[in-house]
Amino acid sequence: ESQPTGQIETITTTRQRQRQRGGGGSRTRKTAVMMSTAMFLFTYVGCEVTAGGYLYTYAIKSGLANHTTATAINSVFWLFLSIGRGVAIKISQRVKPRTILAVNCS
Repeated sequence: ESQPTGQIETITTTRQRQRQRGGGGSRTRKTAVMMSTAMFLFTYVGCEVTAGGYLYTYAIKSGLANHTTATAINSVFWLFLSIGRGVAIKISQRVKPRTILAVNCS
């Protein structure tokens, strides 16, 4: 067998070896990972939207703000959530994934 000369050949060779071994990951496992990820994201986004909606309702019902101020508070919530995501992207470009996981899990 000749040595691969490029990345495409390396990927092809790796896939051929996996097929020969009967590996490459089971379809059931991949489906389980995909479904788990989808359910996590569905729950996460649901919690975000619920918190944003509840913030407005809480400000109105508790008498802390009028409709205009409650709307502004809700807008600031989403603004800072977006800014936080942008900052997280920049941080993740400079920090190793292992370090990010260690900080998140601590």
